[in-house]
Amino acid sequence: MAYLIARQFDKPGCIAIKSEAGDALKEQARRLAKMTIHTGVQVSVVYNEEDFEEYAPQTIYEDHDAFFTEVLDLAEW
Repeated sequence: MAYLIARQFDKPGCIAIKSEAGDALKEQARRLAKMTIHTGVQVSVVYNEEDFEEYAPQTIYEDHDAFFTEVLDLAEW
C-alpha cells in the first residue's frame, strides 16, 4: 500500500489518497506534479506508513476525483 500526497510547502499537513503501489500510482503523481508545478504544492508518493506521519495532520480522501479537485484547489487553479 502507498499514499499519494499533496501539501503546500509553507503549511503543515497534507491531503492524501491510499492506493496500490505501481506504475499507475507513479503516473498519477507525475501528472499532478506537472499540473501543480510552480504553485507551491508538493506532490509525493509515500510507501512507508512511518514516513507518512511526517506529513501530519493528514486528510485522507476515498474518492480520486475529490482528491484531484482538492489538489488543484491547493494550487489555486
